[in-house]
Amino acid sequence: MGKLLKQIEETPVNSGGKQSSVDLAIQSMQGEDRDDLLCALQNPTISASVLAQVLKDNGINISRTAVVRWRNREGI
Repeated sequence: MGKLLKQIEETPVNSGGKQSSVDLAIQSMQGEDRDDLLCALQNPTISASVLAQVLKDNGINISRTAVVRWRNREGI
């Protein structure tokens, strides 16, 4: 193994210690709203733009990009 690869493999991921805005929104919700959000996030036929807009209309500021990143992380 070369020096560069060894350095890459040994360098820890720096996520800044922040949770995603989507995870924070999920944690802040309860009951049916939380279940509905999780269901919508896991449904790839619902666009990230629509999700972001509906959440914004309900006082939760999440970008379309945050939804896309969350879905990519979850393998959706």
